[in-house]
Amino acid sequence: MHQPPNGLGHATLGLSLALAASTAGTSQSSVQASVSAAEAQSSAAPAVVSPTSLPRAISSFGAAATGDWLYVFGGHIGRAHQHSRDNIVGSFWRLNLRDGHSWEQLPDDMPLQGTALVACPDGSVIRIGGLDARNPKGEKGDLHSVADVKRFDPKTMRWAAFPPLPEPRSSHDAFVVDGKLYVCGGWNLRGKDEPIWHQTAWQCDVTAAEPKWKPMPAPSFTRRACAIARFGHRVALLGGIDDMGTTAEVSLYDPMTGQWSDAPELPGEAFGTAAYGVGDALFATVMDGRLFRLETGATEWQFVTNLTMPRFFHRMALAPDGKELIALGGASRSGHMRHIEYVPLFEDAHRMHEWTLPFPGDATYRSAIIVQGDSLLIFGGNKGRKGERFSPEQLTDEAFAIDLVSMRVRPIGKLPEARQSMAAVSWGRKPHQNLLLGGLGPNPAAENLIHTKASSFSFDRRAAKTNAAVALPSPRTQFQAVTHGHKVWVFGGTDFTPEPGGRGKSTYPLDVLSYDTKAEEPKFEKSVALAAPRRSFGAAVIGDKVYLIGGLAKGFRAAEHCEVFDFGTQEFTDLPAPPKQWVSPQVAAIGDTIYVACGGTMKGQRFAEDLSVTSYHPDRGWRTVVDELPFSTRHVQMRAVRDRLVFVDMRQKSSITLRSMRPADATTVMGAGFGH
Repeated sequence: MHQPPNGLGHATLGLSLALAASTAGTSQSSVQASVSAAEAQSSAAPAVVSPTSLPRAISSFGAAATGDWLYVFGGHIGRAHQHSRDNIVGSFWRLNLRDGHSWEQLPDDMPLQGTALVACPDGSVIRIGGLDARNPKGEKGDLHSVADVKRFDPKTMRWAAFPPLPEPRSSHDAFVVDGKLYVCGGWNLRGKDEPIWHQTAWQCDVTAAEPKWKPMPAPSFTRRACAIARFGHRVALLGGIDDMGTTAEVSLYDPMTGQWSDAPELPGEAFGTAAYGVGDALFATVMDGRLFRLETGATEWQFVTNLTMPRFFHRMALAPDGKELIALGGASRSGHMRHIEYVPLFEDAHRMHEWTLPFPGDATYRSAIIVQGDSLLIFGGNKGRKGERFSPEQLTDEAFAIDLVSMRVRPIGKLPEARQSMAAVSWGRKPHQNLLLGGLGPNPAAENLIHTKASSFSFDRRAAKTNAAVALPSPRTQFQAVTHGHKVWVFGGTDFTPEPGGRGKSTYPLDVLSYDTKAEEPKFEKSVALAAPRRSFGAAVIGDKVYLIGGLAKGFRAAEHCEVFDFGTQEFTDLPAPPKQWVSPQVAAIGDTIYVACGGTMKGQRFAEDLSVTSYHPDRGWRTVVDELPFSTRHVQMRAVRDRLVFVDMRQKSSITLRSMRPADATTVMGAGFGH
């Protein structure tokens, strides 16, 4: 068996939910059912399974599952919309679905994209048609659809000839239903000549001793970039693009009557969609990442869940237990994907996705982490090595990006100096729209110690460099910064001057600061003041309010109240008391709900980690979402990404672990892209 290249290693799956509490496009009754199920299992223990990532990032490929194997063939690599001999592959792999991580490389074949791969009753797989690029890289595309069809026999581990299609075809799809292979949609690309949109459709008995292609009644439409799936004993053709643009239409072919009929349209953009039939239910994705289910005889699609990673030109297959779909590969607005995820179909059970990636950095905790687009940006931090923890040698000046599409970690430059415990915020999509504020850094007045900083800077991802920004009015660390509208707001913290041995002197700035990102000369301006010191706390924004949760007052005494700050009135009110007095909690908002995790409690100066996940909703109050997470939470950071909580664990040398969880009471968050 071969492992995936580039050292990706194993990735582990853990806690996500099959159903959301509420979503657009879902009937009121199904919404209520989802909420009730979520509440009933709100603190259930996590379930864990173990998938991996694709050997390489690809889109427009073929995939099919049969027995214990998931086969993946061909596809497009490299930058989107660039076509040449160099970015179309004929590689052929299969994944052992029983262990979920062992890849085996099989004999390659003709490089193709936009091909279809189907599983046959005898365990063989057939690839049908596809696109061949004849031009070298950098030259104008010379693209040709092919009629080539081949069958792979896993017993002999060889490709064998199969009758070619009656005409070249790509951007189509195919599926085997009751022993018959059906091919619909697509077009014939002919190099410099105009493409021909196919109005034909074909079927073939794959169980016959001498398979032959026969015409099937042609649909009344031309369509490509569509999906085909079994729907009971019928053939479903979903989505794609026609001469009028993208379409969400769904058409059904009944082999018994030879007739096409219309089914309910998908409730979302269905260009490059993927679909799969399970029993009498049909499942399909739309571009913003939602997965829907259509039952036989139903008049509308029902929302199931959000994929962790929105994608198109991907594939779906059924896991061996028949209870999960496997969504793999495809493209996002940030590029091609290696990501594989298992999606529960019929259970409202907790599930966590976990990936362990190679990490070349030295930081183990206290890094600043920003979610920007489809990436996590990680800056600075503490190495956590033995010795004086406030020594400058413990700090790092490193900057890394974790691409959540390709699941890769790469260095993106250096900070002006080593630093830990900064506050970090981002806004918008531009690579420089972020701020890294304050924190602890080298102390020029004390060579072997560090001190609190007031300086701030932004990081330009595209240029891979930092730019100086307006400094804070006074040094701060262990504080929080949030964005609301076009302003950055700063709350709490401490100005800490450490002394050898870990002790030190602290002052506590009370001024609330605001920074207008649209001002010609942005600067930090003082607003109101906190009623009492607060540091090592969490903060999250819902609507026009920010919630300040947990933390310490002076010394190691827990802050007495959780507070809510109204950006409009600039007034503070108390939040109902939470179930615990958290210290250093990680706090994130999904929709109108706040989640608290990865903090702890203090007894004197002793810190005890908390393994629970707790939510707060302005109407429902505090609830326990998960009693106990399946990992140690000390020094783990948490961020909200769409409707997932992502836990970032940097404590293991040379690796970083990401865990993605969809809370039971999470609101569905719309929008393409893994991030914003």
